[in-house]
Amino acid sequence: MHRDVLRGRPGPRDLPRAAAHLPLVGAGRLPLADGPGRPAVPARPAPGEAGKVVTAVSSGILDAAQQVFEQYGARRANVEDVAKVAGISRSTLYRAYPTKEALLQAVLDREIDVFFDQLDTLASDLPPRQAVIECFTAGIALTREIPLLARLVETEPEIITGVGGSPHSSTVLGSAHRVAQTLRRSGATMPEHELHVVAELMLRIAYTYMLNPLGSVDMTDDVQVRAYAERYLASLVY
Repeated sequence: MHRDVLRGRPGPRDLPRAAAHLPLVGAGRLPLADGPGRPAVPARPAPGEAGKVVTAVSSGILDAAQQVFEQYGARRANVEDVAKVAGISRSTLYRAYPTKEALLQAVLDREIDVFFDQLDTLASDLPPRQAVIECFTAGIALTREIPLLARLVETEPEIITGVGGSPHSSTVLGSAHRVAQTLRRSGATMPEHELHVVAELMLRIAYTYMLNPLGSVDMTDDVQVRAYAERYLASLVY
């Protein structure tokens, strides 16, 4: 399933780069936490709320940086190329992003934000276990179709490993929190801590398969991915 099908928008280079946001349909299944033992249903984040609020200049910088990183990879890319594509001076770029590493992290953060916006939209109006199946299947496919991620996984996997490898990675923990919120809005009633543990577990499984998709299950085959999610992951959520 291509990311633009889920997004319902033009291709990945069109601006603004944000997923479509649909009204929350499934939140009515759970009451708000107005009594003991009732899990709160998190409000759906406003467009771009999970990511950094950027000015028109910094948004243009990120668009240019993404284009350069996709074309050359992280190692070969340089800030001079980014400044040239963005139509700004190097000093302007450095004021916004002092290092190439900070620039790459900002681009990745934006891609991750869009990625989870799409999955959150996909999960709307689905019960929690079905949301697990659909989002895991679509998520695995999307990681292959996002040009920057596909480029890094193929040529510079150590960068992806570095982003998620730390046991206290803010990227992993923040992403797990978003997964947990999506499942809660889909109707999950399990305790909050348990929901976060399961969300992180599923995220780390997906992360491992993103780096190495071939094994007992071929994670490049949507049919096998769906069967895997249905058999092993969906039952973890209630």
